[in-house]
Amino acid sequence: MNIKKIYPAEWRKMHPDGMRADSDQYFAGIANQVAQLLAHSGIEDVFPDGNDISVAAKRLTGYFEDICTGLGIWETLIDTFKKRYGKTMPFHDTSEYYPGEPNPQDVQLLLWDIIQSFGSNRFINPENPGIASVSWDIYSIFDREYDDAPDTPELVEYLHDPVMQTDFWQMRKRLEWIFMNSYINLRGYLDFEDSIEEISHDQHAEMKAYVSYLQHLYTDRHNMAMLTPAEWLAALSGQRIDLDSTLFTNRCYRIIGNEIDTIRVRDLANNSEYSVEKYSFDERWINNLSLADGEKNVFMGLVRYNDKFFQCGTLVDIPTEDVDAILKQVRDYDYQRSLAPSNKEQFRKASGGKPIVFVKGLDKLTEFYKKKIKVQLPEDYLNHLRDTVREHTTDGMMALMGTPDSGVLIITGYIPAIKHKDNPFYDPDFSAQYGQGLLMNPNAIDYSAVCTMIDLGMLSDVSLKSFQGQEHGHKLLQDNIQFVADYMFAQHR
Repeated sequence: MNIKKIYPAEWRKMHPDGMRADSDQYFAGIANQVAQLLAHSGIEDVFPDGNDISVAAKRLTGYFEDICTGLGIWETLIDTFKKRYGKTMPFHDTSEYYPGEPNPQDVQLLLWDIIQSFGSNRFINPENPGIASVSWDIYSIFDREYDDAPDTPELVEYLHDPVMQTDFWQMRKRLEWIFMNSYINLRGYLDFEDSIEEISHDQHAEMKAYVSYLQHLYTDRHNMAMLTPAEWLAALSGQRIDLDSTLFTNRCYRIIGNEIDTIRVRDLANNSEYSVEKYSFDERWINNLSLADGEKNVFMGLVRYNDKFFQCGTLVDIPTEDVDAILKQVRDYDYQRSLAPSNKEQFRKASGGKPIVFVKGLDKLTEFYKKKIKVQLPEDYLNHLRDTVREHTTDGMMALMGTPDSGVLIITGYIPAIKHKDNPFYDPDFSAQYGQGLLMNPNAIDYSAVCTMIDLGMLSDVSLKSFQGQEHGHKLLQDNIQFVADYMFAQHR
């Protein structure tokens, strides 16, 4: 496989704004050594092409630069593991582990994450012998170089600059580096690239791509710590980074005031009012803003940062005649979101307090809704369910759970894998062999439902395939099952 040499200029793309540092030449050289190891590792086929090997090499070397510099990214990850799971890291024995220095366990876990990030359709066993072997070789480079390696103090200074406390755009530039270029967040960035590919032929592709980028920037959790870029920045800088993106979803606002430094707006759906920093708006829009001709309505997104509001993403003027139609869509969205808690409570009462109910066939499902939940399912939804039952269930087996996200969640796959006294379809062999599918399909089941299953032992027979046998694979997954759920459902938490 042809691997292009990584020059210092290419290495600098790992830094904020292409920041130059005295250490660039050194770390570019280390990245080239890592790339050659990966290219001849026996697992090179897991990388789609030579460029992806270079990406992986730079990300792994980014870890080494972090350790040498004391930047704190890996330290933050380990702290998160300890708080959430009560151990230094998932999957690996850390009885011999040296914080603040290169460790083979670190390299193996990071390489596994990188390989998973390149779009594997299955969950790769983190103990994969090929990954373990090349990880040790890469660690050996880091270990040999560590005592004499330079650091990159420019990165530390950049992340601790107090200017981001008062300048929203300076804060956002640091979020962009964490999201796009830091070594810890490859999975999130590749997920964003996939979303751009999906809309590339849309007539509004450019606008949608920008909105998708900001959604990822403010909310993405596709990393092993499951932290958003803002949460990462707060941990690394030690500063207050209080970013709330719950208002980022586009809403209808009426402009009610043009002050010296702010624009006053009112949410037309719920009458909430906000003072939005004027400098966050497009300058041309501000220059053309006039309230002299009567009301002015806009469709836009907001974020709150450290007690101030900023315009982000879409900013579209709404003609008066279109306001009612757009406002109806917003209110319908708000209403649908509000239904989940009450629907969850309805399910709890209908099930007699049981966390899960099993049914077979659409007739039994609709009967449960009609007689127990007191809801008549709409015909168009029933038609959708008929197709789902036909294509995605085994003999019509289904389960229902109450969740805060869906209200009532209908589960159509992997029913024989769910270990519960009320499940007449349960098959322990099926659960051991295929049950991990419940941990790998965030579009088919809610994160909260998976967590409930874990807490109540419904997935206690689920196993990973392992070269060391089924018993070891079972123990490996069960010892780390919450991490696996968190990792695979990161963006749905």
